[in-house]
Amino acid sequence: AARRALVVALLALTHVAAADPAGWLAAVRDAAYARALAPAEAPAVEAAGLELERARNRTLPAVRASEQARLGWDGTAGIALDASLRIPVVAPDAEAAVRLAGARLRLALRSAAAARRGEVHAVLARAVAALAADARALALADLDRALTGAPTPAGASTPPAGAGAERTELDARLLADRLGAQRREADRLRRELAHELGLPEPAPAPGPLRPADLPPPYGSPVASLGSERCLAAADEVALARLAVRERRAATEARAGQAATRIELELGGGIDLAANAPANVRGRARLAVSVRLPPWSPTPGAAALRAGSDGLEQELTLAWPNLEPAPAPAAPDAADPVAAAERALLGSLAELRAQEQELLRRRELLAGALRASTSAARGATLADAYLRATVRLQLADVDQALALTRLDAVRACGALPP
Repeated sequence: AARRALVVALLALTHVAAADPAGWLAAVRDAAYARALAPAEAPAVEAAGLELERARNRTLPAVRASEQARLGWDGTAGIALDASLRIPVVAPDAEAAVRLAGARLRLALRSAAAARRGEVHAVLARAVAALAADARALALADLDRALTGAPTPAGASTPPAGAGAERTELDARLLADRLGAQRREADRLRRELAHELGLPEPAPAPGPLRPADLPPPYGSPVASLGSERCLAAADEVALARLAVRERRAATEARAGQAATRIELELGGGIDLAANAPANVRGRARLAVSVRLPPWSPTPGAAALRAGSDGLEQELTLAWPNLEPAPAPAAPDAADPVAAAERALLGSLAELRAQEQELLRRRELLAGALRASTSAARGATLADAYLRATVRLQLADVDQALALTRLDAVRACGALPP
């Protein structure tokens, strides 16, 4: 289903990806989302799932079968078959092992999902970097045209710098020399994303994007991410909470290993002998076994069996106790969940402040750009150089703003899967 959704999204967006930066960003986003939602191998998840399956098997009745053949020097021969069914009656160790394996599986699943969200974030960040490189290349291309006296996109022809402006012309040429590097960077990022996500390689974007034109989650304001919602979905908080549960389950599993275990056994067998008075002999048994706690002063086991031959009782004690001692209790420490929540709220507050600062800087730069392109200006190389520097700074701010918002979206767990 995820692959089919990806194909539909690509067919719908291919015709706009080559010319529309917003459409290309949306295509990259949809492809990254589809890849994150598609099934993928996760060794840690598979190992945790296998551990849970084996732990559950310990709570089920166990079947055991055995066969023994013998041949005597006197020519006697025989074969013995035996089968038993062991049913756990009291098995705190097995139940605790199931809880521990389940906690580890949930932790592995959330860790894998967090890693895939990190991959989506990295893809979206590279898409933003590609369009920022496009915006820088467009600004430098206009400056390069101004240096050669070619018509600018606005229709004016900027003459070369005159006497007394050598320094401005030198600075402009040094800046314009970065044009090729920016174009190569943008092309490289687009090619890498196209190859990685299976997208068609688009043509260079026709112009820079304003923050208002960015599709979500690129343009989602940090302020739109509520603190309560962020705390509920954040990977860091969820992983801290799951780690606490896993440690608690591990403690319970250690305690379960020291608890008494009681099993009921139903079994029987048959002996087939050749050259013997009784060629066929059957037997049946019903047994109850108790395993004493291995951490008790004298560990051991007790069993009572009733069968066709009569009653049988067995008691085994061991001294000294060679079993490992129970693990010491972990010292009290600060609540990791509360610490993760405080760290997340602190990061979210920093991202909000950073977003406001970037918006303020963008407003100032946009005003400076409007002033430099007014009717009273724009015909000299100095004006073209000023516009280029402002547009480069504006591209940096727009990229930083989009990355800040992407960081907030990822921190709040708002990316697939």
